[in-house]
This record gives sequence, structure tokens and C-alpha cells, in this order.
Amino acid sequence: MDSLAPKAKVPRDGKWSEIESSDLIPGDMVAFKIGDVVPADCHLTGAIKFSIDQAALTSESLPVNKKTGDQCFLGSTRKQGEAEGVIIATGANTFGRAASLVGQDDDTTGHLQKIFAQIGSLCLVSIGLFVLLKIVVSRPRFQYSYRRSLDNILVLLIGGILIAMPTVLSVILAVRAQQLAKHKTPVTRITTIEELAGVTILSFDKTGTLTTNKLMIDEEVVKTYGPFAPQDVILLAAYTSCTKNQDAIDQCNQAPRL
Repeated sequence: MDSLAPKAKVPRDGKWSEIESSDLIPGDMVAFKIGDVVPADCHLTGAIKFSIDQAALTSESLPVNKKTGDQCFLGSTRKQGEAEGVIIATGANTFGRAASLVGQDDDTTGHLQKIFAQIGSLCLVSIGLFVLLKIVVSRPRFQYSYRRSLDNILVLLIGGILIAMPTVLSVILAVRAQQLAKHKTPVTRITTIEELAGVTILSFDKTGTLTTNKLMIDEEVVKTYGPFAPQDVILLAAYTSCTKNQDAIDQCNQAPRL
């Protein structure tokens, strides 16, 4: 966290001073100046034309306007305006903690593993019932010897265990992974192909995955209502743009066209 916001401006002993962001606690009052990174999740108590860049959290290009009563999250960068706020969460309790959860190991049982466990349980129960039936019926009724009964029980045990099922399933999933690769969909774990069938809600970040997080102007959809052509309007917009302030719209005006 210190690498994101090593300093934070807070009131101490009746005056504003800078402290390490790691020393912040919920309830501290903080102030933001241009270029500051939000040191922790906070609730704005005052804001004047305040906007922040949340690209580190949402990957969106445009700054987000904030007003009094809104919340700012750890990792956001102040773009313009002034604001003060009260710290409401720090460290692992912040909104940005979701990033740290991505790399954590997931010990939950997958959908495919649950199916294997159910099939295995069914096979064990079925084998147990047949073995019990064999012991109860074969000896008293048919007067089979213990050796013959034991041979039949071994046949039930060997035939009831699905040894080839994991191998066959792995081959099928490998073929599916190859088919997905032809459609430019890499598969890191082949078991996820089957596990995806159990998904009820799929959430993903479109920016940077489905999109490139870059604003561009499409000249074909630009409409003008005066004597100027779309190319003239785009050219004038580029002349009035300033890229040194890192504004997404200004950079878009000077970027290559679609």
C-alpha cells in the first residue's frame, strides 16, 4: 500500500501535515491535491469540481466526477478539483483488496470433481449391495463354494470400478481445448471447460480484454450540422487539444482514426 500512496495529508495538532499512508486509521481526515493517489477508502465530506481517475480499479479511461457524500477508493488518482474526506477503510479492508484475492488459491471443489465423487459413490454403493447380495444368496441357496463366491466378488469389484473413465474424459476435454484454441480461446486448465457448464453468473472486465481501453474517433459516424465536413471538425478538435495534461479526450483527438 505504501508504494501507491507513501504520504497522506491529515490534520495533526491543529495543523495539516503529511504522514505515512500506513499510519492512517479509520476516522482520519485527509485532503487531496492534484496528482495525489487516494491512500485508503474514504467518504468525501467536501468536494469542489472534484474528479478522480479510477483506471487502476476499473480500467476505464475517463475520470469520474465525485461530489460530497461519494466514496473514493484506494488506488484512485485525483485529476482536478479539491476535496476532503474521512477514512472509512484501510489495508486489506479496502475496496482494492479484490486484486489480492485473484492470486489466492481456491480450495473449493470444482464441478467436475463433484461429478466424479458422485459417480464414485454410486459405484461403491452398487458394488457393496451386489457383494452383500452375493454373500447372502449364493452360499445358502446355490451351495457355491467360498472360492467361487470370492471369484465372483472380485469380478464385481473389478468391473464396478471405472478405471478408464478419467482417461477417456481427459482425452475428450483435450480435444475440446484444441477446438477452442482454433477460435483464439486459450485454455489453461482443461477441467475448466466442463466446469464452465456449472456457471450461473459470469462477470468479467471488458476493458483491456474485450476492448483496448483507448478512445478513438470513428469518422464514419461523425455528423455535422454546419458548413464543416467531419474531417474539418476532427482537425479543429485536434488543434484545440492539449496532451500534456493526460486528458483522455484530448489524447483521443490526436490519436489515429478508425
